[in-house]
Amino acid sequence: MARTQQINPRISAMARDLLQQACEARGCSQSDLVESALTAFLTQTGEGEHQTLVLQQLTVLEETLTGIVGLLQTVIARLEGQVSAPEPEPEKPPIATYEQMYGPIEAAPQPFIGVETPWEPPQQSRPGRLRRWFVREAL
Repeated sequence: MARTQQINPRISAMARDLLQQACEARGCSQSDLVESALTAFLTQTGEGEHQTLVLQQLTVLEETLTGIVGLLQTVIARLEGQVSAPEPEPEKPPIATYEQMYGPIEAAPQPFIGVETPWEPPQQSRPGRLRRWFVREAL
């Protein structure tokens, strides 16, 4: 087993919270995470490697943004194509006129010859049986 020693550095509360969150996310102890971070920081060979990593990350970001911009341009072009060419309204069928459906209107029928007044029903001399129940007559 490797020999370990304890150090007691002072860090801010925010750095301590970030350390705890990183340990929970990675599933390791705080001492393992601090040791690997210190080892990586202290064994850097020089500024050249650090700058190379940053440039590589910037190159990847630039390629990704170029792809996104191209995709957005195609989406915008398609959306403009849809907006500029509205669909034509379908033709409505013509509405038939009365003459087309039923033919020409004929003249009104002539009244019978010799009939001067319209027919009226004869009046009853006495009201029906049921009417007595509903209508009050003066005696």
